[in-house]
Amino acid sequence: IQPYEYGHHSRKTTCLWLKELPKLIPTKIVEPKLITYSNGKTFSADYIVPIMYENGSYALIKQNHELGLKSSFFCYKQDCVTEKLLKELPQETTENIVYFEVPIDESFIQRIRAQYPDITNDDIQGAANSYQSIIALGEGLVACTERTGACVTNNLANKTTLIKQGYKNAKFESRVLSSELTLSIVKNGKGELIK
Repeated sequence: IQPYEYGHHSRKTTCLWLKELPKLIPTKIVEPKLITYSNGKTFSADYIVPIMYENGSYALIKQNHELGLKSSFFCYKQDCVTEKLLKELPQETTENIVYFEVPIDESFIQRIRAQYPDITNDDIQGAANSYQSIIALGEGLVACTERTGACVTNNLANKTTLIKQGYKNAKFESRVLSSELTLSIVKNGKGELIK
C-alpha cells in the first residue's frame, strides 16, 4: 500500500500481513508530491534529507517552497543559510529556518580581516573550521618528541585550553574537540539568535 492511495501526498511503500483479513482498497488516490534531485532520484516531499552542502540546500529549499510545502529546516549555517543563499533565494523560502553555528574567536576574526579585508563572514567561518583542526593537530605534534598518532592523541585527550583558537572557547574533552554552539532562526531575511 501507499499513503497516496489514502489521501496523503506521500510515497512510502508499506507491506502488511493481512492474515484472514480482506485486502485494503484505496479510498482516495492523490498525486504524491515528490522532490527530484539533480542525480535524477526522487523522494517524497516529507522525506528527511540531511542538508550537507550549499548547492544541495539551495535546490531543496527552493523546491520546498515551489511545491507549497511547509517543511521545517534545521541545519548547520554553512550548509543552508549562507550569505549567498539569503541573497539569491526569495525571503519567504528561507523564513523560519533554524540553524546552528560555531562562534568564532574574536582575535581570529581580527587576524583574518587584517590580512583579507574583503573576506565574507561565510569564508571566515570556513577558515575557522580549517584553522581549528590544523592548530589542534599542530599543538598535539609540538608536544610529542616521537611523531606517532598515539602521542598526538594522548596530548590532545583532555586539553582544556588551546594556544590559538579559531573557535570561541574551544577545548578537548575525552579526545573530542568541543566548543560553543549558537542557535538562530531566519526572520525577515536575517538570522536572529535564539536565547
